[in-house]
Amino acid sequence: SSLAFEEFLKLLGKRIELRSWPNYAGGLDTLQDRTGTHSYYTNWQHFEIMFHVSTLLPHSPTNLQQIERKQHIGNDVVVILFIEGRTPISPLPLTSTYNHVFILVTLIEPTTIDNPARYHISVVQRETVPHFGPQLPNNGVFTHRFELRDFLLTKLVNAERAAYKAPPFEKKIQSSREIFLKELTDAYSTSKPINITKPKIKEREREKG
Repeated sequence: SSLAFEEFLKLLGKRIELRSWPNYAGGLDTLQDRTGTHSYYTNWQHFEIMFHVSTLLPHSPTNLQQIERKQHIGNDVVVILFIEGRTPISPLPLTSTYNHVFILVTLIEPTTIDNPARYHISVVQRETVPHFGPQLPNNGVFTHRFELRDFLLTKLVNAERAAYKAPPFEKKIQSSREIFLKELTDAYSTSKPINITKPKIKEREREKG
């Protein structure tokens, strides 16, 4: 990966070693390095976020399908595309059943001694995903690292929440809730009669009378 991409990743979170990682892992292997040795993680506003970074996931030169990468990125609801250069990139060929929101981060100018990097942000989403904030600035350009980081992480969290209201997630979530409620009912309900006793305070009142 390029230095510009590495700089962008550091903006999102910190690089962590996956083996024996004790916190949220986002489905990545923390025992045998089967999904790579490192990734990027952050704990932001009480949300634990593990990023599936394509360049850190296993790559097989003989496997055209790149199953390991598809298994994770293909199942992500929100995908960030980091773009260097002026060649336009469309997320449409990358879509899977689960990919519903794409956040395109285009590097306009890299970091120099005198100036920070400049990024242009745009968002592409499926029609079934309802609107979510925060609103992009008019030109979509960010130069301040902390403002960009806060905007992107907020956008990521809100994008996933909004996507869950769209098919196929809404039906699956409803079905999961019904199964969970049934399991609770089966585990804690009882057919035995419940004996109700009168409070002792009322008995004492009758004795006084």
